[in-house]
Amino acid sequence: MGHEVDGDIDRRYADFCNIGELIMGKMGMNSGLMSGFFRRSAAAPSVLIASVVFTLAACGGGSDNAVALTAEQEAMRQTVESRQANFKDIGAAFKAIGDELKAERPESTTAIFSIRSVSGFAPQVKDWFPEGSGPQDGLKTKAKSAIWDDPAAFEKAYLEFEAAAAELGDAGRASDGELIKKNFMKVGGTCKGCHDQFRETD
Repeated sequence: MGHEVDGDIDRRYADFCNIGELIMGKMGMNSGLMSGFFRRSAAAPSVLIASVVFTLAACGGGSDNAVALTAEQEAMRQTVESRQANFKDIGAAFKAIGDELKAERPESTTAIFSIRSVSGFAPQVKDWFPEGSGPQDGLKTKAKSAIWDDPAAFEKAYLEFEAAAAELGDAGRASDGELIKKNFMKVGGTCKGCHDQFRETD
């Protein structure tokens, strides 16, 4: 049994030596030198495995699809991620308000806090879609290119959302349950209208 285990380790060690030589050759390094390292090194197999893994990571994980992003592209990718995170927060807050309304608690602490969240985010939406952050720029996003193709229409949509959210915020500050219900439905309508026109369906 011990000999079988030792033999298995030796085979794996040899495999990693071959992989290491192949990778270094692909990188244009001296194959003879690397062969000397991988074949004659007294390093433990685990150390060599770590070396190979590190090299693979440096080469992009061995993927032919790995593409280095420019600083501008990386900035836009982060912009998209932040935008998506912000909309998830809005969605979570809006759902919380809806849950409180269903439970007949329009003036609860949860409802008021969530109303403040939605009304606070609303004026920021217009800044979440800079040039270069759309699907036409090769980024993974459900935002449609129509946002940038027809900026006037998009401006109209987000201003309607902003105005409705402001009214919902006023109702929340007044702790007016009936106004909260009314303006909650109004905000929902502006969200749907914008999504229908400017967001890809799930």
